[in-house]
Amino acid sequence: TIRYKQIKKQLPIKHVLLTFFTGNDFQDNDLFLIQKNHPLPGKPGALIPRKKTPSWKLFLLKYSYLYAHYRIREQRNKVQSHIQQAQNWKQELSLFNAVGQPRLRHLSQKTEQALRELQRVTQKDGVSLTVAVAPPAFVVDQKRARSTFTLVGLNPDLARLDAPQQTVMSILKRLRIQACDLTPALQERPEGTYFVTDGHWTEKGHRIVQQTLKRCLESQ
Repeated sequence: TIRYKQIKKQLPIKHVLLTFFTGNDFQDNDLFLIQKNHPLPGKPGALIPRKKTPSWKLFLLKYSYLYAHYRIREQRNKVQSHIQQAQNWKQELSLFNAVGQPRLRHLSQKTEQALRELQRVTQKDGVSLTVAVAPPAFVVDQKRARSTFTLVGLNPDLARLDAPQQTVMSILKRLRIQACDLTPALQERPEGTYFVTDGHWTEKGHRIVQQTLKRCLESQ
């Protein structure tokens, strides 16, 4: 909502498309009161500045399986040796596990408050709102779930992979906010939609998301 208010001072807005990442946005909404006074990374509406990746690393990331496995091992060791980071990831991932369902119910209240506030200000401005629900890699390519949970000490046999998605979709339905669930389209073609070394979409994943969003928006 804060970002929306800042952007509308710079640009005319007719439609807001918010992407809700079930992997971390429940927890981020809970941390809002802590984070809201921190400065935004860059000017309103501008791309978030990122550290430039060397060209040799980009080449290896694209073509080298050996380098990919090295990055995975390096990240795994980093997580396991960094207690606070491991605990944060465990809390995020627990929402996809039976042990984290009470926490998911608690966090969903903060998320509903945040969505209701964004809905209020967009309706006041006569701006339409759509929320796209985006799953993490291990929900789409479920072969990754066991190793993901094991990494942070969660029992993979207690996985509830669709719980966060169902929760946010239920909130959107209750608030009568237009929703676009990206999960089914990504699950239809799971191979190669997310990078091996992190949880971001590949070019293929972005194409699927773009096509799905286009269909959702055209049907509204």
